[in-house]
Amino acid sequence: MASGIKRKGLSISGKLNILKKYDEGLIEKKKQKDIANELGIPPSTLKTLLKNIHEIEQSSMLGGSKQQKLKHGKYEKLENLLLEWFQQACSLNYPINGGVITKKAMEIATHLNLTEFSGSADWLDKFRSSHGIVYRQISGEAESVNNDDKASWKNNAKP
Repeated sequence: MASGIKRKGLSISGKLNILKKYDEGLIEKKKQKDIANELGIPPSTLKTLLKNIHEIEQSSMLGGSKQQKLKHGKYEKLENLLLEWFQQACSLNYPINGGVITKKAMEIATHLNLTEFSGSADWLDKFRSSHGIVYRQISGEAESVNNDDKASWKNNAKP
């Protein structure tokens, strides 16, 4: 590389930071090349980030701020629906573990006619890892959730 800038993996949050600084540079009417040099990244990296801005923002909204690459799994639609369900369940302080996630994934797979989906432990580990899902014990808060909300969530959480 002629510019002497080393390539490095960037997290989604790092990419969003670069895009924010790029926007600030545009306000100051700087050239892309100059902004890239100030950020310590190759101009080609900046161009790639600008090209993929929508995917980066979407990945950030889905909770993948630590991941470096925008990965699309074999069951992308299922996983997106499952992640939406998971976020809704968490907001209601619903207790969730691997069995609950796998059961919901199987329901969604059936709804999407994904007959080859097995919901294996390996798939669950990869899903949890790629979305930063950690099981936490809810202490006292679960009881404060209205039971009508829980019942409504269970009934309406279908894909």
